[in-house]
Amino acid sequence: MNDLEYKLPKNGDQLFKSDEDWWHDACIGLIEQEWDAYAIGYKMAGDLLVKHMEYIEKNFLVFPIVFLYRHYIELRLKEIIKNGYLLNINNDNQIHYTKEHSIDKLWNETKKIIKEALQEQAKRYVAPLDKLIKEFSKVDPGSYCFRYPVDTKGVPLKFDISHINLRNLSEVIEGMANLLDEVSIGISENLGMGE
Repeated sequence: MNDLEYKLPKNGDQLFKSDEDWWHDACIGLIEQEWDAYAIGYKMAGDLLVKHMEYIEKNFLVFPIVFLYRHYIELRLKEIIKNGYLLNINNDNQIHYTKEHSIDKLWNETKKIIKEALQEQAKRYVAPLDKLIKEFSKVDPGSYCFRYPVDTKGVPLKFDISHINLRNLSEVIEGMANLLDEVSIGISENLGMGE
């Protein structure tokens, strides 16, 4: 089939099914750590878009790329908070992490968990992540700026920045991901999940 062929839905089309070209089938539900799978998936999608886009596409793909990376950070923070609660860290001050989209609020809760669960190693994670998460939160505090052109009241969203170097963004996110992944693994080991 020609890639440029104009397609329309046909009678009997299904969106979600397995097919005879099984090598294109994605397996859902086989991975035990669902928070981990979701987080990794969003980051990988952002990485792939940055790696394979053409020059002019950057001005359109910047929105899903930044959203994918932001969502990775949000999911990883939520996973760490969930596992921190399983370790009985900060249970008295539990935020509703599954409903919260402010990475600033999620990060503040995550820092407490890192400091208590990883003690001596906490400085390795908190200082570099603190600066970068605050920067991200300043640009997109509630996870709307790169998903919609307007806020929940229909007011156009404005950016304090005019350019984003997507290669640089991808590289910095990679460093953040390495630290967040180490924290996630460290807390999972404290829970006995890494055995």
